[in-house]
This record gives sequence, structure tokens and C-alpha cells, in this order.
Amino acid sequence: MAPGNDYKGMIAMGTNNGSLYSIRKVAGTWETSWKKIWDSENFKPADYLALAGGQMSGNLTIGTTAAQKDLNVNGNIKTRKVKVSITEWPDYVFEEKYPLMPLPELGAYIARHQHLPDVPSAETVKKEGVELGENQAILLKKIEELTLYILDQHKRQEALEQRIAELEKERK
Repeated sequence: MAPGNDYKGMIAMGTNNGSLYSIRKVAGTWETSWKKIWDSENFKPADYLALAGGQMSGNLTIGTTAAQKDLNVNGNIKTRKVKVSITEWPDYVFEEKYPLMPLPELGAYIARHQHLPDVPSAETVKKEGVELGENQAILLKKIEELTLYILDQHKRQEALEQRIAELEKERK
């Protein structure tokens, strides 16, 4: 791929002993062999991608040729930042008419399903994975619900403490 050109298709990259190899899929067919495209003892994939220039459309796979999404990585990813765009955020939990599940009902749900309502089960996550933005919204919803439960418990505790103080006053 010459700098400034677009590449349409899929490209897979892998490293071996400090070298970068690539294989491309063009018109639905994978090339027959890996090509060495960078050789350095201090290999950094980001350097190669920065030098390549241009734009890439299609799928990018790293460590695999099984492309299922736009970016496919078979391995760990290290990054400084991930930004996920999401359209629904659970501020609605603090609306006056939000139907907070009563604690006994919540306890029964957990006993029956072994996970919180609206949170995917371990089996589902193992099979399907999680959508990062959606999962963050679910977790925030649960934190906000916990906050409402705590505030309600605090209100009840204050009422009980006040009632105890009144009873002690009457007793004297």
C-alpha cells in the first residue's frame, strides 16, 4: 500500500522475532503467504501504521484471520483511552416515578437467577461477550439504584433514631 492510497479489503498482521508480517484478503481471497514488511529489533507496530499513511477501509485483524468486526484482535490491547459513543444513559433512574424494585423482590430475583436484573449472566457473557458502552450504562444504572436504596435506608434509620429518642424521653 503506497502512502496516501486507500486499501479496500482486509489485512492481518503478526510479529515474529522483531519482524512484522502481513497477509491481505483481496476480493474475498487471502494471499497465499505472509510477507515480511518490517524488520527491526525494536519493532513497534504503531510505527509501521504511521509510516503507511493513507486510509484503510474494510477489516483490520491482528493475530487472527477470522474477521468478524471492523477491528479483530486475538490478544491483549493496551491503550491510553477508549471512547464509546452511546445514546442512552441511565439518568432516568433518578426520575420521581422510576420503579425501583423492592428489596425482597430483588433478593428473590438474585436467588433465582444468580445475577442482578438487567445484568447479563456469566453464561451469556462467556457465549456472546459484552458491549462495552452498554455494559458501562448497565453498571451505572445499578450504582444509581444502589444509591437510591442507601438513601432510603438512611431515611428509615433517621426515623427510627428519632423514634427511639422520643421513647427514651417519654420514659424519663
